[in-house]
Amino acid sequence: MPFPPPSRRSFRPSGTGWLLALVMAATTSGTALGAGSRIRTVEELTQDAELIALGRVSSIESVRDRTGHPFTRIEFKTAEVWKGTSASILHLVSASTVLGERWVQVVGEEPFRLGEELVVFTRRNPDGEAVVIDPAQGRFRVHRDTASELRHVENGLLGETPTAVASPVRTPLQRRLTLSELRDRVRQAAIATSSSTP
Repeated sequence: MPFPPPSRRSFRPSGTGWLLALVMAATTSGTALGAGSRIRTVEELTQDAELIALGRVSSIESVRDRTGHPFTRIEFKTAEVWKGTSASILHLVSASTVLGERWVQVVGEEPFRLGEELVVFTRRNPDGEAVVIDPAQGRFRVHRDTASELRHVENGLLGETPTAVASPVRTPLQRRLTLSELRDRVRQAAIATSSSTP
């Protein structure tokens, strides 16, 4: 299934060319781990992240860096910051982007979608822009259960995906993970990390 294009396309200079050194591949929809990767716990993701926030994607555009390489810039409107310095708008960058009329995708990374609610685990790159720390694992989609009104989260590996719900066989990691459970685990891990840092 083809990925939807970003909401806007423009081409402006930027200093994010190093980001495109990531291995890129055109893939189909779904989350995948790269060769040799393993599923990381919420606590490990929290330890590696500088900023973790809940919010919504408010803008997506394809741009080019100073050398002409395309990348995607995402404007993320934060509702809550669970770790790091609070910011109402977070500017994310991704090497997954549009080339001509097709998506080119970092292995394991699904495209950002306008209006979707996410929890993102990020670090700053050398140019000061926020990057999701692991394309396959550092971003949790938020889903609302229409029956209970509870919000639950998943990243394709942790949490209960729509595919896992329909499957008779699940891994121990494919269980319901509510947004509040994720928030509590992140905050506890962030406190543990800060107290162990000299």
